[in-house]
Amino acid sequence: INPWSHYDVKRTFRIQRIASLDVIDMFPQRFQRLPFLLQSVSFGWRALARVAVERQGGVLVRDHYSLDILAHGLRRRDLKRVGAEIHDLPLRSAPRRRLIDNLKRIPAVITISDGLKADLVADGLDEEKILVARDGVHLSRFEGLPDAEDARRHLGLAADVPTVVYAGQLYPWKGVDDLVKAV
Repeated sequence: INPWSHYDVKRTFRIQRIASLDVIDMFPQRFQRLPFLLQSVSFGWRALARVAVERQGGVLVRDHYSLDILAHGLRRRDLKRVGAEIHDLPLRSAPRRRLIDNLKRIPAVITISDGLKADLVADGLDEEKILVARDGVHLSRFEGLPDAEDARRHLGLAADVPTVVYAGQLYPWKGVDDLVKAV
């Protein structure tokens, strides 16, 4: 997918793909943890090689394992070209402390919520290096949709029955199973 057109944003920099071992979908969901780790590690090592050799550009990582490889494998001057997008924090104290220590080594951290930023700051990360980039939507794409009452009528849903809607990926770690159990 072309990210510029997919997200309907102006192209402001060049993207280079870094190949990694991607066998996650070859396994049933309950066995995908190890393939995920292998993919993260293979990406981390390839990103490490790319950053160590090329003097232009930077790397944005989105998983803790790749960040760990870069944080411990790159020279200090090369770490200045690494950023991390953080979606969650480990619950156990040792992995959490390791992540915070790694984040302290790099210049830029992106979070998806103010709450996550507050947690990172409470754990000792410099507030000035954290950018909050919330998930967003182009509201103009949804102009002209029916209001809730008309939509319920169109779908044949009773007006007095609660309706739950989930918009997102159906990965096990997203918690959709909890939503189904609650219903």
